[in-house]
Amino acid sequence: MLAAGLGSRFGGDKQFTALGPRGETLMDYAIFDAARAGIDRTVLIVRPEALHVLPALQRRYGGSMEVRAVAQRLDDLPAGTRPPAGRARPWGTAHAIRAARPTVDGPVIVVNGDDFYGAQPYRALVDARRADRGAPAVWHLAGFAIRDTLSPSGPVNRAVCHVDADGTLTSLDEVRGIREGGDGVLRGGADFPRVIPGDAVVSMNMWGLTAEIFEVIELAFEAFLKRSDVARDEYYLPEAIAVAIARGRKVQVLPAASAWCGVTFPEDAPLVRAHLAALVDRGDYPAPLWP
Repeated sequence: MLAAGLGSRFGGDKQFTALGPRGETLMDYAIFDAARAGIDRTVLIVRPEALHVLPALQRRYGGSMEVRAVAQRLDDLPAGTRPPAGRARPWGTAHAIRAARPTVDGPVIVVNGDDFYGAQPYRALVDARRADRGAPAVWHLAGFAIRDTLSPSGPVNRAVCHVDADGTLTSLDEVRGIREGGDGVLRGGADFPRVIPGDAVVSMNMWGLTAEIFEVIELAFEAFLKRSDVARDEYYLPEAIAVAIARGRKVQVLPAASAWCGVTFPEDAPLVRAHLAALVDRGDYPAPLWP
């Protein structure tokens, strides 16, 4: 679970913000949904200064989920490489996943700690991995319709997926500044705003992978450090996935049937609270989530 983001647009740590009816965080809901899908271990990827929260989380989840934590550190780089002076931002989501390499040796689901995906995508990813057992490993992506992932509070950045006829992911295109115009049309992209269909599939960073992702990230991250502005650029997980696809890795897109919500801006928080409260009222989740 990626929980090391700075939350610069939101103004704080989104993953630790109380949003549920009984003060639950989005991280709480993610771990609850993972547990009932059959996942028994969570590795939190956090900033070094957040490692102190681990004992409290372990007590909260009790025997329902084994929880570990690793820190995404600026100086955790390939041998012979040092972070440039003055760099403070994390290196990006691919580097964050790399931090978990000592703790993962098999199939793994990657999620954001500040997104609510709903129960269905967790079950779909777990079922897909079980169905592939014993066969050449296929990776999976939970794909959401872009119209269901927008914020009324401002523009969002999304990785738009290109998917072939049999549901295989062929490429991802990071589009920034997506919002719905007064004419009801979605547009994004800074230099040449492009029209995006409302049913376009996007990645919300919910992946079903194997431990081979670490080999891909290592090779691709070394190349990133050589070609990029290391003072400010970040290396994102979709870029590493693209490298894996180019090397022959098949990634199957599983349509997400549940409603996503998340907090990009402070104004999103009341909407998320209302969404979670409605799910509790409907009986989809208990309140509190954990005894």
